Amino acid sequence: MSAIHDLISQIGDRRLRERLATEWAQASQSKKFGLVFEDHLPELLPLHQAKPRKGDLVCRRQGALKEVWQVKNVKDGVITCVKPKDDTHPSEPTRSAAEPVSFAVEEMLVVREFGETRPMFPDMVIVRKHSNDFSIDILEPHDPSLADNFEKATGLARFAEKHGHLFARIQLIRKQSSPAGGEHFARLEINKAVTIRQLLLISSNPQLDDLFARLAS
Repeated sequence: MSAIHDLISQIGDRRLRERLATEWAQASQSKKFGLVFEDHLPELLPLHQAKPRKGDLVCRRQGALKEVWQVKNVKDGVITCVKPKDDTHPSEPTRSAAEPVSFAVEEMLVVREFGETRPMFPDMVIVRKHSNDFSIDILEPHDPSLADNFEKATGLARFAEKHGHLFARIQLIRKQSSPAGGEHFARLEINKAVTIRQLLLISSNPQLDDLFARLAS
């Protein structure tokens, strides 16, 4: 900022110099310069086909995406929700005294906070015996039409990156059309360095579909 003041002070015309100094002072009060870290609402990803479950974040389908609630209970087509404790991090646990509100299930849309970490429970963990040793496989059949497909794939890739040496196969499995006709179960072997690298770069289901087309067997 001192460099700007120095430049203004070098202006020979007194009236112009004073006017520029006044304008700069006003601009400095209303704007932020340099590296600015401002509080903001997190980016949210809508999952249009996901069914609301306890603990999920939801918003109204016809409302604003940032107006979210946490699901406390789902019963008989009705969702009971509370407002998040922290609007800047809505996936954090809610305060116990929050006022509950109820909505029809079809009225609400499940959303995810970018960067939110959620537990995953694979459908099949296979243990195979080889002589005096054992190998363990993680097999995860998944419907390709579900909105959380790429999230599950990248989650498995991060897991394989850290713990893949403890497992034999880590596979995401889906039913898809076969080039020979009909349908077959395609397996994407995640426990490979080349697959992990490519999975960690994707951010959408179409990108995962393309990866399946190229690498699945």
